[in-house]
Amino acid sequence: MAEAADSALLREYELSDQDFQRIRRMVRERLGIALAESKRELVYGRLSRRLRALKLRNFGGYLQRIESGDAEELQHFCNAITTHLTSFFRENHHFEFLARQLLPALERGNARTRRIRFWSAGCSSGEEPYSIAMVLLESMRRLHDWDVRILATDIDTSGLSHARCGIYSAERLRNMDPNRVQRWFEPLQQGQHFRIRDELKQLISFKTLNLMDDWPMKGPIDVIFCRNVVIYFDRETQRQVVGRMAGLQRPDDHLILGHAESLLQVSRQYDSLQVGLMNAPGRPVSPPEPGPPRDGFQHIQRRFDARVDAVVARLHPGDYYVAGEGELIGTVLGSCVSACIRDGRLRIGGMNHFMLPVDRSDGSGAWGGTASAATRFGNVAMERLINEILKLGGRRADLEVKLVGGGKVLDSLSDVGARNIRFVKEYVKAEGFRVVGEDLGDLYPRKVLYDPATGSAQVKRLARSDRHVVADETRYMRDIAGTPVGGDIELF
Repeated sequence: MAEAADSALLREYELSDQDFQRIRRMVRERLGIALAESKRELVYGRLSRRLRALKLRNFGGYLQRIESGDAEELQHFCNAITTHLTSFFRENHHFEFLARQLLPALERGNARTRRIRFWSAGCSSGEEPYSIAMVLLESMRRLHDWDVRILATDIDTSGLSHARCGIYSAERLRNMDPNRVQRWFEPLQQGQHFRIRDELKQLISFKTLNLMDDWPMKGPIDVIFCRNVVIYFDRETQRQVVGRMAGLQRPDDHLILGHAESLLQVSRQYDSLQVGLMNAPGRPVSPPEPGPPRDGFQHIQRRFDARVDAVVARLHPGDYYVAGEGELIGTVLGSCVSACIRDGRLRIGGMNHFMLPVDRSDGSGAWGGTASAATRFGNVAMERLINEILKLGGRRADLEVKLVGGGKVLDSLSDVGARNIRFVKEYVKAEGFRVVGEDLGDLYPRKVLYDPATGSAQVKRLARSDRHVVADETRYMRDIAGTPVGGDIELF
């Protein structure tokens, strides 16, 4: 309490409870964002810069300025509040799906009109629409014979200015395929910055748009990318926004969401193909075939699978295990997730296997974010594994992580995999761990074998209807649902 009081005394401005509630109300009304109480420090940090720039003495005067109709400052307010985390080819499997399955289907289905429309909603500084444009130019051999356009919108005018300019630091391109960088970017300042080539820019129209306002476009829009946007809205706003998007799409058009987003209890206007991929119902939709494991994972090979003597632990929901040289850890994941964590310096590491219960602390049963009571189960699962590695001499700064699981396997709780993914990704990000591989989402259970000494993680997709996986995880979910969130948590 004394530390909190000292912190308040050191502040340049006072953010009273009344002013913070005014901010939350304005954010909800103007942006549709449900601003949590836990975001108070973030709001103070972002908006205090505006008070300083305007030479104002308090938040009350600043809010009065916005409420009195200062349109320019309202835009600065919106720019400050909104989140700008993005990257080229973020959640790359969406772009692989676009190239391998969606574009060929669009070329067949739209052959008469030769017209395709994309919308990148919440495009931030432009990485997402430019990634779409690269896939289009790489995949459609006769693109010049088609009428293809990408509408890219965001409420943040500063982000849009950056996007239109199309200049990015070398650091922002660090994880891209070097061949793509060479093909689609022009180096500037001896390679410290890179500029997007004009042929990509020509496909994109960048526009300012608040999703709470009227939408000028009429559709139809074949593919909407709206990733990591609706997750910040409350349930009613999600329903309104998704409903308006459905009105711009025809049967068999696609809506692409972020990994941690779900339309459960939001909309029945889309069918789910896999985590993040939605299809407007039309013809019966066949889900994608189980694809190969993603970056950092390999298919399980027969010779690897046959090393049964080396498998020292087969994990069930709620388990974790740490192993060393010559020892393998195995598990089968449905909607649960596993973190494979190792210290490469010591060649030791381990794996856990867990899911989050439905958080009913607010009476809704909804996902409550990283601060919710339900996430304590995940925190315990992660910390127990990490602490065991540290006890063996591991160092937190040396830990690297591979994440796997979170499939849409439990039909009765179709968002549980997405909730688990969101938690584990936010956890490792908050802890600053280096993520060296992810194989998350999809419709299918996975068999996983992990070698902590080498860091090798191998995956094999199983049948979605695997009754043993469904039974195991349903039983575990039922058990943890009855565990009080107050007091000590026992996972095992």
